This record gives sequence, C-alpha cells and structure tokens, in this order.
Amino acid sequence: MPETPVSLLERLRLQPDEQSWRRLVDLYTPWIRGWLARYSLAGSDLDDLVQDVMTILVQELPRFRHDLRRGAFRRWLRNIVLNRVRTYWRKRQPQAASGPDLDRLLNQLEDPESEMNRHWDQEHNQHVVRRLFELIEQDFQPTT
Repeated sequence: MPETPVSLLERLRLQPDEQSWRRLVDLYTPWIRGWLARYSLAGSDLDDLVQDVMTILVQELPRFRHDLRRGAFRRWLRNIVLNRVRTYWRKRQPQAASGPDLDRLLNQLEDPESEMNRHWDQEHNQHVVRRLFELIEQDFQPTT
C-alpha cells in the first residue's frame, strides 16, 4: 500500500494526537527534504523551507478532505511544496523567481501529465512504503 494511510489523515483531521502527528512528521520530513534539496538551497535555507512546508501541512491538514481518489493527499502535498518554493524564491531571490529554469521546473511538477509529476508520484509511493516499514520495524521482534 504505497498511499498515505487515510486512517492517519482522518485521525489527524478529526482527533489529532501527538503520536499521529509524530508519525506524519517522521514519514514526510525526509521525503520533502529530499525534493526541496533539488532546488540548490543552502543548508539553513533548506531547513527553513522544510519547516515552512511542514508548518503549512500541520495548519491546513484539519481542512483537508480526502476524496478517496488514489493520490489525493500526495497531490495536495505537492501543491503545498510548489507554493512554498515559489514563495521562498520570490522573497529570497526576486529576480530568479520568474526565471525560466525555476518556472519550467515548477510548471512540470504542477502538470499532472508531466514526467516530473509521475516521478513525484513514484518517489512518494516508494518513500511511504519504505518509511512506514522503518517506522513500524521497532514494534516487531527481528524474527517476525
């Protein structure tokens, strides 16, 4: 199951608890960091942008409504990342914010039919499965 568990999203939306938030943060922070690192950000800027994306995610998740279509959360998260990257570049480097390279990359990621978008989806699915296994591994004995 490469999707974000709907049960986790609903629990966070309706009855949030610290353990569920921790699970979401542990699940998504490494992946978001990896995607944002592709935009050639310095270490502290990368940290700030990851924190900004996660802050928006935490603030907006209670209003998120999963439409039960495959990838709904993944698409919603992609839009948050796109918007935060655009905002970051406008604030930090106004001349580059409208540059052709950044616009081209962000437009490709935004286009549901683009190769970059398919890559986002594929990496998301692989990351979620791998990370969920890592997170639950501590709950089981090695022989299990």
